Amino acid sequence: MEPIRRDMELLSNSMATYAHIKANPESLALFFMMGVCLGLFAALCLLITGITCRRRLHRRRKAPPTPERRRESSEEEAAAAAAAAAAAGSGQTNGALHSGVSVEDVFSSEQELEKARRLEERERILREIWRNGQPDVLATGTGTIGRVHYH
Repeated sequence: MEPIRRDMELLSNSMATYAHIKANPESLALFFMMGVCLGLFAALCLLITGITCRRRLHRRRKAPPTPERRRESSEEEAAAAAAAAAAAGSGQTNGALHSGVSVEDVFSSEQELEKARRLEERERILREIWRNGQPDVLATGTGTIGRVHYH
């Protein structure tokens, strides 16, 4: 007898809810929009919290620089400085720096010298690309991004 009573109670409540919604459709729209807005706000808060926590966690994981890392970073800085100086002093012969010291004298090992040469070549290629400009993908219509021109 008890299960039938619960079913009738559920049916009665459902019919009362339907009658209320039918009589007041604006309240349904209001509650629906409030639910959507609260859901979007909660998602935005969770996204911001996730990004912030990820940055903090990344900073904590980052180990303090060891002497080896300091040496590597100083080598990279020296290679970048040498490449920039060589690019700035391109009028000088044989890639000599402004101070009169050659690139080979600045670096002690072959590996460091090779890193500097690759960095210098990369910088030269980037300067050449910027000087020549980039192809006009939008005008030709052959790229994957851009407008389609119909004639």
